[in-house]
Amino acid sequence: MKHLVALDLSSNEIHGQIPHWAGEIGGNELYYLNLSDNFITGLPQFQWYGIENLYLQSNLIEGPFPQSICNMSKLSYLDLSNNRFGGLIPQCFGIISSNLMMIDMANNSFQGTIPNIYRDCGGLIGLSLNGNQLRGEVPSSLSKCQQLEVLDLGNNHLNGTFPSWLDGLPYLRVLLLKSNRFHGHI
Repeated sequence: MKHLVALDLSSNEIHGQIPHWAGEIGGNELYYLNLSDNFITGLPQFQWYGIENLYLQSNLIEGPFPQSICNMSKLSYLDLSNNRFGGLIPQCFGIISSNLMMIDMANNSFQGTIPNIYRDCGGLIGLSLNGNQLRGEVPSSLSKCQQLEVLDLGNNHLNGTFPSWLDGLPYLRVLLLKSNRFHGHI
C-alpha cells in the first residue's frame, strides 16, 4: 500500500495501538487519513510528511502531542479532539499553525500554556482547545490569525484580563471563553 493517497478507517472497532509499519502506508503520497471513532490507544511515529488532512478524533489515544506532526508541512486539517492526549502543547504548534486551516484538540488533557504563533497564520479559520487544562493568558500572537472565524478556548484554566486584541480579528464569528479565570473589564 505504498501508493495510497487516501485512507479512511473511521467508525470501525479498531482497538489498541497502530503498528509501526502503518506509518509507512502511502509513503509521501498519502494526503488524507481518517482513523476517527475507533478505540485506538497509541500511534506510531508518522512518516506521512505529505499529509493534508489528519483526523484522529474520538479514540483513546494517550500520551503527549505526537512530535512527528510537527514535520507535516502540508497539513491543513488536524483533529485530535476527544482523546487522552496530555502534557504540553509543543512549541512547534506555533510554527505548523501557519499552514493549518483548522485545529481541533478539544477534550484532551493538555496542560501548560498555549504556545505563541511565530509565523503568519493567515489561513487558520478555526482553533479549538476547549476542555483541556491550559493555563496562563491567551497569547496575543493569535492576533496574527486574521482569518480566524472560530476561537474556542472554553473550559480551561486560562487567566488574565479579557483579551482586548480580539476586536482586531475581522472575521471572528464564534468566540467561546467560558469557564476560565478571566477577570477585569470587557
